[in-house]
Amino acid sequence: MQTLDEAMTWANPELYPPGEYANLALYYNNQARVWIHELLHMNWVSTAGIYGDSDHIVDMILLYQRRNRLDERQTAYGPWETKALARAAFKPGFLTIINSDNLAL
Repeated sequence: MQTLDEAMTWANPELYPPGEYANLALYYNNQARVWIHELLHMNWVSTAGIYGDSDHIVDMILLYQRRNRLDERQTAYGPWETKALARAAFKPGFLTIINSDNLAL
């Protein structure tokens, strides 16, 4: 897996066109993001429950239906899935703040 320094070379608008430097899929999956993602599962890091009604940080599972297919399940990892979770009609803010990848990104 690429280091954060290696991943951030993709985020340079002077080196790459917008289709590349603005594409999180090219650089979101790096060692630093995985480290903070996993660290956020620890309640003492995320301060879950300490300051009021915050909950344990989890890996959310998305359930969705594609055209002409049965329901599918997918973990909310990565830029597209976390964006979909943030746009969910059912308690979007709540789902976003308890999903580890939303916070890590």
